Amino acid sequence: MKRAIIVSGGECRDSFVLNYVNRSDFSIRIAADKGLEFFARNGIAPTHMVGDFDSVDAAVCASLFSCPEDLQKALFLLKEGDKEQTFALSDGAVVVKHPSMKDATDTELAVDLAIREGAGEILLMAATGSRVDHTMANIGTLIYALQRGADCRIVDSHNAISVAAADCEHPAEIHLLKKHMFGNYVSLLPWTAQVKGLTLSGFRYPLQDASLSMGSTLGISNEVTEEVARIAFREGILIIVEALD
Repeated sequence: MKRAIIVSGGECRDSFVLNYVNRSDFSIRIAADKGLEFFARNGIAPTHMVGDFDSVDAAVCASLFSCPEDLQKALFLLKEGDKEQTFALSDGAVVVKHPSMKDATDTELAVDLAIREGAGEILLMAATGSRVDHTMANIGTLIYALQRGADCRIVDSHNAISVAAADCEHPAEIHLLKKHMFGNYVSLLPWTAQVKGLTLSGFRYPLQDASLSMGSTLGISNEVTEEVARIAFREGILIIVEALD
């Protein structure tokens, strides 16, 4: 199974993101629009670039490539393009250029590209920040990926965010290993009107066959107390946040 890492245009602490990008198990490294500047700053070549590139400094990003005029020319020629265009640079990187007037964010387009390239696991970096609307949309993109058979999560320097879904025929069960936890706290947020049949064990605040309604704060700031904690539910979509502080 292929694994993909996507660097988007949100808050980006380079030293933190580099800890993930430099791992050898990501065969697909995607720069989503302004995320390309992270790769340029750190001298790392992405395997794919996607977006309308309206937020990208072409002169900065051109430093990535052995033939930098490739990207300069591409951005110049396609800046005003009115349809999706895909082409390869001389160093093998693939550029997927979208028009600025489009029906999806650059991050969603990057996730879609990762899935089309065969990624079964996707890690989103620089996907949170000062734009709350984009942060919420990116959390929604986790569900978009799940519905297409890919396991996708967001990680920033304070949180790891994942999603799980269940219905009457396919109940969900998630196990959290304390030694592998991202942070000290676990918050559970319903993304549907209700999450039904929620059972928590191995937590400071356990639950048994409960219903969690959208807008409720019942699932906020729980803590894992056992070596393995269990989250199970029968119906709904649940956002799982592991937080450092």
